[in-house]
Amino acid sequence: MKPEDQQDPLVHATNSPDIANLVTEYTQCSPVRDGWNRLNDADAVRFCHWEGQNQDGRKHDQPDKPAFPWNGASDTRPMMADGIINERVGLLTTSFWRAITRPKMANDEAGTYAVALADYFCNQVLYDELTREVELAAQYQEHYGWVVLHPTWEQRVALKKRKVTLMEIVTLAQQVAASSPEAPQNTDILQMIMDPAMEDGALAALRGLYDMYASQQMAGALEAEVPRVSDAVLRRGLRQLRTEREAEVPVPYLCQNSPAIYALRPWDEVFIPPDTTDLQRGRVVFQREWVTESDLRARIIEDGYNEKWVEAAVLQKGRSTRFAAPLVPTTYQSLTGIFDTAAPQNMIEVVHGVYRSVDADNVPAIYCTTFHPQVKVADANKKDLYAKHELIDYPHGQYPYIEGKREHWCRCVVASRGVPEIVQTWQNEAKALNDATIDWTSIGVIPPVNVYRTPFDTKYKFGPAVQNLVIQGKEPEFMKITASGVPIALEAGDRINARVANYFGLSSELVHPERAQTLQSKAVMNFLLMWSRALQQIVSLAQKYMADAEFSRVTGAPPGWLERNRDRMGMLAVALHFDVRELNEELTMKRLETVNKMVLPADTQGVIPRAKWVQIQLRSIDPTWAKELVMPVAEASEQMFKQVQNDLAQMFLGNPPQMVENDPTAQAKLQFASQIVGANPNYQKALQQGGRFAELAQLYAKNLAFSVTQEQNKTIGRIGVNPEAAQQTNA
Repeated sequence: MKPEDQQDPLVHATNSPDIANLVTEYTQCSPVRDGWNRLNDADAVRFCHWEGQNQDGRKHDQPDKPAFPWNGASDTRPMMADGIINERVGLLTTSFWRAITRPKMANDEAGTYAVALADYFCNQVLYDELTREVELAAQYQEHYGWVVLHPTWEQRVALKKRKVTLMEIVTLAQQVAASSPEAPQNTDILQMIMDPAMEDGALAALRGLYDMYASQQMAGALEAEVPRVSDAVLRRGLRQLRTEREAEVPVPYLCQNSPAIYALRPWDEVFIPPDTTDLQRGRVVFQREWVTESDLRARIIEDGYNEKWVEAAVLQKGRSTRFAAPLVPTTYQSLTGIFDTAAPQNMIEVVHGVYRSVDADNVPAIYCTTFHPQVKVADANKKDLYAKHELIDYPHGQYPYIEGKREHWCRCVVASRGVPEIVQTWQNEAKALNDATIDWTSIGVIPPVNVYRTPFDTKYKFGPAVQNLVIQGKEPEFMKITASGVPIALEAGDRINARVANYFGLSSELVHPERAQTLQSKAVMNFLLMWSRALQQIVSLAQKYMADAEFSRVTGAPPGWLERNRDRMGMLAVALHFDVRELNEELTMKRLETVNKMVLPADTQGVIPRAKWVQIQLRSIDPTWAKELVMPVAEASEQMFKQVQNDLAQMFLGNPPQMVENDPTAQAKLQFASQIVGANPNYQKALQQGGRFAELAQLYAKNLAFSVTQEQNKTIGRIGVNPEAAQQTNA
């Protein structure tokens, strides 16, 4: 083999990608491995699909194949794999929505902003989409063994009609002339517009003004392509300006500028080489989508797709890629051959190949090439034909893909097994036992009948109180069928269920609670780790492309904070955390009760922040309540301060305050009252003079002091000593 034949064609960046090599790489990402088709076979096991099925759940004779063991025998569908997957999906999705967002690094100013930003994206911007994508991610991971998340920042430019006047055009030209001496003066462009003989020059000037306006509108855009307006449209607007002094012209605007996270289905929406062990270090990732012809043609303007490629791709409508089967046992390979994916009718396959390459200076970068597997070269010049080839300049420097695995028995991503692959034999056993039990029951209810032949072949009737004419001694009789196998089948079925429940840690009385908790915690940890990495990419994109004003509004950061820290990638880092034990309501309430009755009373030094503990309790009871009711500590403190301030103002006017029994915030209110009175000379003077205000203030203070004493007495009753006295003794 020549040295040049051993070189990886994806290593070095080029202006023109090698489409033939990308297609070869793509078609080798087959789901067939070790005799198991991880797409079709997994679907067949989970949804109980096999040849010769009938809707009535019975076997029926076929022209070339009699039913076994008899026509009408049981053919049940034991949805074991489906039940396991749905239970684990419920666990994973519930854990995601009950998880809390924590700063990945120190809980400093940046960490607080990162948490607020991630919560804003999950619970407001992406809430509707995530209700679908989180479940899809869990379904794909449990069903096929792995899944890929695609976090991205979507920016889309559209055109809208707008009326512009001749004077607005002149004013815009003045602004251009002021910033660029080479640009035509306003009198020049006005003369060109009004003079039909100078129409070509006016058209070029309007094109320049349009491009400048579009660039201003798209300032800060990440990947959005500015739609190009045709000369015919501009010429029509030019003539309207000449005759009517105004024209209706299309102008670009950024109609979408927000993050998105998509869960991609393995071997359908995402393909990776079978030797990939870490997606971020992998050679290439292929993302596939099916688009309509109108959508594909619109991308010529919206995304800059090659028009010749679009015309060639449209001719492949309804066709799909054939994936080469890898090395598998010969007996299976003869049956499998090539793996075909189903092609939606009237849809066009579009593939995005994302891969790392290095330039001439060995500086790495990520490139994306959009192609069609059946469109490789153009007819005219015999060069590779593709839709688009571009550098992906994401600030985090990673592939915009995050993999998740159901299990980590080896480093290879696609080696992770899905539930159907694991339970296939158990499900087959359960089906055999179910069918046998039903068939035994059917025979027991109406067993075969032995009859004596008569000259007229008498037909006998069966049913309650049915009368048949018979010859004495030659009456029909049922065959003696033993039902000894039914109890054995039922017992064997229970053993299978226990084995499956223990293997997957399902919620069942057949599984020890500690075993279930251990296995469930592992699954939740892996799932949330994948979503944490996806959210981290979204937060990094927001740090680079989000408007400073919007960032301040969402996070409470001071104006200008984001602008000063845009290039400090990694400052905003978040992670999701959830303790699966919180799903056990009985255990959760016992834990809360233990802390409230034993830990908090013993906390004489105040090491436990009470406000944070209240948040944890409310979140454990109901996460929705926690999000709706719990306010930030600073905001709560400010609200309490305003309440005390209002109480004092009402008392100063002679109105009695509202007395509260056993107020847990009494200590803080006393401190705020002392602070407010100390800063107000009028209050101090009124207290010295006595009267209505002094009387009400004294009652107010006594009420709060009584609440403080009551809280201290509760503590003394629990621990037997006065915490304040103990502190003074230690001092």
